[in-house]
Amino acid sequence: MPSDYKKLYEFCQELTPDIRRNDIKNKVLDICDQRSVRVIITTMNTAIMRGAFLGPKSGHPYVENSGVPYIVLARGLNYCWERFIFIKELMHFFDKEEEKTTSVVFEPLLDSFSSPSSLEERSPIYLSEIKAVWMAIACFCPEENRLKLKNDLLNGHIDEYGIALKLKMPAQHIRHLMSDKFEAIIGSLTE
Repeated sequence: MPSDYKKLYEFCQELTPDIRRNDIKNKVLDICDQRSVRVIITTMNTAIMRGAFLGPKSGHPYVENSGVPYIVLARGLNYCWERFIFIKELMHFFDKEEEKTTSVVFEPLLDSFSSPSSLEERSPIYLSEIKAVWMAIACFCPEENRLKLKNDLLNGHIDEYGIALKLKMPAQHIRHLMSDKFEAIIGSLTE
């Protein structure tokens, strides 16, 4: 049986290059058997984080009181960043039990992002953040279109910023989308 994320990835392959976040949201909710997700826009230090996912078992009062998961987005993000962070936080619906963030582990998780020590072993929760970024990147561009854009990039017909504008995603993630490791990473996430 395919992984739940693989179902989403395959769904995204059928979308046009102009991918709408609500199409992805609706498919994630369907795959994960969730009725809805709410969004809160609030002030946060974007040097540390741009968003958060308050899942069904997060223990957060908003979720406890409403029974609905929340995506928290930083106020002031531009359109591309808000869209990307929204999709990235949606990817946490696919987290395994040991990857889910609760209010108890949230502060230590933030500390691990800003900690200068790279010698510590990364927790499953930390690794789920990395996976969520790659999963979101893959949702923005069907593979056929990605390969065409990569060819255009290599031949000098477009630059990374031009690709970012076409896909309406932050330019800093285009290098991941065009990376030679992309197919292997997405392959491991869709097993």
